[in-house]
Amino acid sequence: MSIDSPSIPAASDQPKKNNCFLWGCVSVLILVVVTCCCVGSLMMLPFISDFDPLNLKERIGDLNLEDYLDDPSQIPGMEDFFEEDYDPFQEEATPWPEPDTSGPADTDTLESSREAPSIPLEYYSASDFSATFLYPSGWEIETEESAVTFYDPESYTYLFVGQDLLDEGYTAAQVASEVMESIREESQEGTFQLISSEPWLAEQGEDAHLNLMDWTDQEGYYTWAYDLEIVLGEYNTFFFISGEEPEDIALYGDLLEIIGDSFTRQ
Repeated sequence: MSIDSPSIPAASDQPKKNNCFLWGCVSVLILVVVTCCCVGSLMMLPFISDFDPLNLKERIGDLNLEDYLDDPSQIPGMEDFFEEDYDPFQEEATPWPEPDTSGPADTDTLESSREAPSIPLEYYSASDFSATFLYPSGWEIETEESAVTFYDPESYTYLFVGQDLLDEGYTAAQVASEVMESIREESQEGTFQLISSEPWLAEQGEDAHLNLMDWTDQEGYYTWAYDLEIVLGEYNTFFFISGEEPEDIALYGDLLEIIGDSFTRQ
């Protein structure tokens, strides 16, 4: 039994394939040359005849080639080409963004722009309790029995001043503590904090105490307050100033000191 070997193309077939490949390359070359000649003839046709369907004459005339030839720098990007160290292969560097130096506002700057001594004040004499003291000019006034409230028309800050009748033996610190506990009960759980609590040196030697506190109320609003209690005998005069902006705490602390020092009993 004989095994047939694979058939091998005859040597006479190889030249035929080579000739076909050569003729294919020549055909492509001829086609490219003919296409270039046609395009070139189409571009030159408007300049040697009146046939100009694309308005090439008018468009080329608008380019002002003479101006560009006299001053090549008018061509966009050409001025870089004439620089000695110009490298066309160098990628253009991406500039780094400028650092943002604005940042959050400085609290000290905010406080220094508004100082308590610069706030205009005027004296108020209570009609139904014995007290005279300074209050910010222009604040709206609302009176009630043994108390008066001054409202800042430009914010939620207010000053509440009044007089209470005390049981014998009550001190200013005890009164301030009761006010603090009342506010704690009305605030959201865990939000109340007593920032400072200290005796107040009253001008006339009365027993006085000052508390500073802040909290979040049941409606979710942040609130701060100073409570100054001044006790003389069976009477207690209170100055309660409150607001909602944390940056105003120091400002109104200074203002309360001025108002407290101005207080006199009639």
